[in-house]
Amino acid sequence: MATEKSPFAKFLKRYPKGTVLFHEGDEGEDMYIIQSGKVAIKKRVPHGETTLAILEKGDFFGEMAMLERLPRSASAEVVEAGDLIVISGDMFGDMIKANPEIAVRMLRKQSIRLRDTNKQLEEALRGQPTSV
Repeated sequence: MATEKSPFAKFLKRYPKGTVLFHEGDEGEDMYIIQSGKVAIKKRVPHGETTLAILEKGDFFGEMAMLERLPRSASAEVVEAGDLIVISGDMFGDMIKANPEIAVRMLRKQSIRLRDTNKQLEEALRGQPTSV
């Protein structure tokens, strides 16, 4: 089985649908990489909760709280059962030292996310009066 050969096999955990990995406001020391399944990233809003993104195989999340040492900015819930690699802050530091390309890939992904967020913000603000 390929999973046993992966250097991350010992960090792989199976999560059933409905598992809340963390809540907005929680302290965060781990990040996650999706190997299978889907995870919804949700944010509290005045009228309840909204889904910001549905993440799939190859996507990562939870890195902001881990890197910034700040509370989680959103919640994460497993919406399709799957396997996730759980990476601690210490392990992440070791991974970056061993393979700097990981950091470059993460920066690219963060840039794409920021660009998407900017587009969403522009669309939300279209048609609203501008303030001076």
